[in-house]
Amino acid sequence: MISNHTDDAHNIVVHYDTEATEPATRFIVWVEGNDRHVVAEDGELPASTWARVLEQVQDMRRSLAEAEQRDPAWKNPAFIRGNPHRQAHVYAGIEPTREQVAAHMRKWIIWSLWQLSNPYRNDNAMERIAALGALAELYGLHQPQTVYFTVPTLEQLNAEIARREAL
Repeated sequence: MISNHTDDAHNIVVHYDTEATEPATRFIVWVEGNDRHVVAEDGELPASTWARVLEQVQDMRRSLAEAEQRDPAWKNPAFIRGNPHRQAHVYAGIEPTREQVAAHMRKWIIWSLWQLSNPYRNDNAMERIAALGALAELYGLHQPQTVYFTVPTLEQLNAEIARREAL
């Protein structure tokens, strides 16, 4: 059975198999649409392997934060590729399902579109409009919705007014 554990100190969600009889020797780390694999070396203690997993998580977050400083001539250096504070997902000894990968990518795409649609981060109005349109499609807001309601008759309105005045 697959279970989850949230490590609040490191902002990591660990997915693991509760029926596994041995410690995990292979880890897949997901942060902001990127993944890395960490494999235990022969004779390595599980605590040492986990320390290397945490190092990879921190390195992935650091690379997100440094992305904005790689090219100072970039059009908008305030726009970074990802959120370095977002939760990391670590799959310990298991492969993520297609649904889990799709959910991670969806969150990353939504976050990127929010950044593109933010006037403080992006000064190009056409890009902001396109990002807002894409967000509307993702959330299902682009389709007109039909709303039905009944307009009360004049007699019903007068009766309600009289009832309220009697109170």
